[in-house]
Amino acid sequence: MDCMKTLPLDQLMKYVYPELYKIDALIYHARNSNISSNQDDDEDEDEPLPELPRLQLSAEHLDSRSIFLMDCGTLIMIYVGLNVPPDVLEAVLGISSTAELGDYVYGLPNVVSNENDVLKRFILRLNYDKPYSALVQIIRDTSTAKGQFIERLTDDRSESSLSYYEFLQHIRAQVK
Repeated sequence: MDCMKTLPLDQLMKYVYPELYKIDALIYHARNSNISSNQDDDEDEDEPLPELPRLQLSAEHLDSRSIFLMDCGTLIMIYVGLNVPPDVLEAVLGISSTAELGDYVYGLPNVVSNENDVLKRFILRLNYDKPYSALVQIIRDTSTAKGQFIERLTDDRSESSLSYYEFLQHIRAQVK
């Protein structure tokens, strides 16, 4: 309830209904652009990032071979699938398998790679209009923290609760 009273409206909207991105396009962009690790950092900053489509907040979009980013306003969660290729894990997170990730990992590691730099630039772009930068949490598929990520997939329907759309319809009916 404190968030409802204190967060700016745009951050409150992300808190209630986060933005979900599949960051494979960023990794593909970093690997296929003409950036080399020996070039000046100033040239890297000028290259535009690809626009990533926002995904619906549903588990049907999750893939065990991909990495996903969820912007919740005050928290950015990076969800690492169980079968992400080792070369991608090495380039983005500096690890060779998801087993090397702890249950609760905060902050993006400093890895010298184009993929890591592009992901950091994307996070900076997400944080640009925020009053303060969001905390970054990395969650692996088999982590105990996976529930924190899954519970924010509000478009999924379960037998005991309404989907987000049904919830809005229920509120609308109650207001009338």
